[in-house]
Amino acid sequence: MNKDEIKKIMQDDDKTWFTISNLSERTQMKESEIQKLITNSSEFAQSSSRSPDGENLFSTRDDFQKSGNIVNRLLGAFKNRID
Repeated sequence: MNKDEIKKIMQDDDKTWFTISNLSERTQMKESEIQKLITNSSEFAQSSSRSPDGENLFSTRDDFQKSGNIVNRLLGAFKNRID
């Protein structure tokens, strides 16, 4: 499986954010392989938030841009300035 197939699995789902373990279950790939594919590609984005279990969250850049609203973008910009 390659990054394009992982991207398709993510885009075919209604959710925007996925954990590596969730993608591993769906693809039957090792988590380390998925992590490597996602982090070495500019087609994916990592959230600054984490899942309830503390895992990193990932999305396709396309889905992230579609789902991100202006309020969240402004809050993110404001937060970056006051930290």
